[in-house]
Amino acid sequence: MAQLDTLKVMLDITDNSKDGLLTIHLDMATAFIADKRNSYDEESGDPVLESKYEFIQLMLATESFSKSGAEGEDSHSEAGIRRSYESGAAYAASTIAMIIPKVRVMAIADVEEE
Repeated sequence: MAQLDTLKVMLDITDNSKDGLLTIHLDMATAFIADKRNSYDEESGDPVLESKYEFIQLMLATESFSKSGAEGEDSHSEAGIRRSYESGAAYAASTIAMIIPKVRVMAIADVEEE
């Protein structure tokens, strides 16, 4: 199942009316993961999403889609339901903590011996 289809099932969306918006949330999640992992295609510079991070991509897209319209909300109570989002973070810290940075050696300078 493609990521968009999986996300639609997770969000209980049965039609295609929100496909564009959901694709944007998936792309934002991909870019966020690639930035945290330093995971970009060496030739094109495009973000690379490794398969082991596809579930986290779905989690991040679900979070951001669910918060749409309530960006930056710090607290909200209505009909016995209380919502509060982490201030200063687009995604939950617990989800971000599952993304393990990747380290690469960029270049090694030649050092002349004296």
